[in-house]
Amino acid sequence: MAKKQGGNSAVLRQLRTKIKSKGREGALLCVCLSTVAGIAVMFLLMCLFAVVLSSFPLPLSVFSPAGLLIGAMGSAASGFFCALLSREKGFFYGLFCGMILFLILMIVALLAWQQKVGTYSLVKFFTMLLCGAIGGSIGVNAA
Repeated sequence: MAKKQGGNSAVLRQLRTKIKSKGREGALLCVCLSTVAGIAVMFLLMCLFAVVLSSFPLPLSVFSPAGLLIGAMGSAASGFFCALLSREKGFFYGLFCGMILFLILMIVALLAWQQKVGTYSLVKFFTMLLCGAIGGSIGVNAA
């Protein structure tokens, strides 16, 4: 019995052929699209956290772990999407996506809130790298 081809698979197929045909530029396109997808996932998770925060009184000690979890999930989603598009090198693309997302978050934190770089930043960096690599490994095997 043949599988039904949906609209999403046709779009993915077109993106994959564009990425494969462009070589390094295609890999950069894949990483950029995946980084945008990771940022979108983090934005949606932050919106969900805001709804939970407005519904229930939460202590301030919840914010740091929630930020770490949101960053990790966004990084994993970014690595997964990148590996799903490229169908190769999922671990390394996931690492790269996690590193880019961390750098974006760190630049925003430094510029907007004058946050200092400390041990929490180091923990968040390695967590996002690890989750990006895991997401990439899962994504390349799911493709």
